[in-house]
Amino acid sequence: MLRAVHVLAIAAAVLTLAPLAASYPWQACNGSSNYTANSAFQRNLGVLAAALPGNASTSPDLLANATVGGAPDTVYALAFCPPIDNQNASGCRACVASAFADARSLCPNNRGAHIIYDGCVLTFSGRDFLGAATNPADMERKLRNTENVTVSDVGEFNGAIYEVLNATADYTAAAARRFGTGEISFDPTYPVIYSMAWCTPDMAPGRCRACLADTIAQMHAYFNPNAQGARLVGVRCAARYENYP
Repeated sequence: MLRAVHVLAIAAAVLTLAPLAASYPWQACNGSSNYTANSAFQRNLGVLAAALPGNASTSPDLLANATVGGAPDTVYALAFCPPIDNQNASGCRACVASAFADARSLCPNNRGAHIIYDGCVLTFSGRDFLGAATNPADMERKLRNTENVTVSDVGEFNGAIYEVLNATADYTAAAARRFGTGEISFDPTYPVIYSMAWCTPDMAPGRCRACLADTIAQMHAYFNPNAQGARLVGVRCAARYENYP
């Protein structure tokens, strides 16, 4: 069945997405060990927690990374606020600051954490991941809508999902801010399937597209084939589809 795939510019998409206040922080605790109270690692992490929210919010791309301290207590961190829900500097700063606080409660004393809001992503680790061209496996989170679709041909639904995800990935990789959304018509029960993708804006187009290709392939392999919606959010890129905008 032929369908129209529409890939949308940022301005047309951000008005329909859920606000940050409705979001919940998800986490992936990825450190291989814990740090102790008052240790050099904790002090270095505190330096990053004080500096990175401001650094990200004052960056034109709302992206910042930093390294603090020497081995074996070096801390590497990256914060990014995707251009979702008309994200601005003050909202970005507050989101990243909240993510540091969440890391203390969700990944207590862990030497690595990946904290996800709709409006920002924060990752820190005792190992250097800043040069990664894709999402390290322990620095990503897979999230699934618990409701299943009710269609007679699940394969056709899946085909529409990956058609719109790949079209959105193509657009995102070429977009100046490495962000894009899309939609595809489906059937009377699910009239439109919506998609979204982003990469950190420091990634070259080819690296962004490769990162999204890997992410979309993981979604296809991981999620049950009849999920109404799903997302995979990593350090360098993310992809999502839903049956609502």
